[in-house]
Amino acid sequence: GGALTLNCNGYASCLTSSLQCPTDDPCDIDCIGQSACQTTNMYCPATQPCDIVCDGLRACGISGANSVIHQLAPSTGTLTLICRNNQASCQSIDVTCPNKPGGCNIDCDGHTACQSINLKRPTVGIEDGGALTLR
Repeated sequence: GGALTLNCNGYASCLTSSLQCPTDDPCDIDCIGQSACQTTNMYCPATQPCDIVCDGLRACGISGANSVIHQLAPSTGTLTLICRNNQASCQSIDVTCPNKPGGCNIDCDGHTACQSINLKRPTVGIEDGGALTLR
């Protein structure tokens, strides 16, 4: 299979949704616009790259319940989360990082982009390793 892109472009386009990536294919989730993926559950592939872009006022950030990024077991892929425009784009979201050294990369554009972000390790198959790169 090829990479799948889930597009949530526009005001509240995927608000309170559940976005499910394929288990074993690369996946991109684009949340572009105000509240595009607010209060949304995002499920990354088990073994493949997962790239998520949150760009806009509270695009994936808080309003009521937190948005949550989940990793499907065995959680050996990679996660790249890009939080753009310093507008609480990823504020207070819950992020489960993959169980892979260097597997969790979060890019925060500005001081409110990743304010109060909640990082977690996978709940299954936890091993030593697992790394977070925060830019």
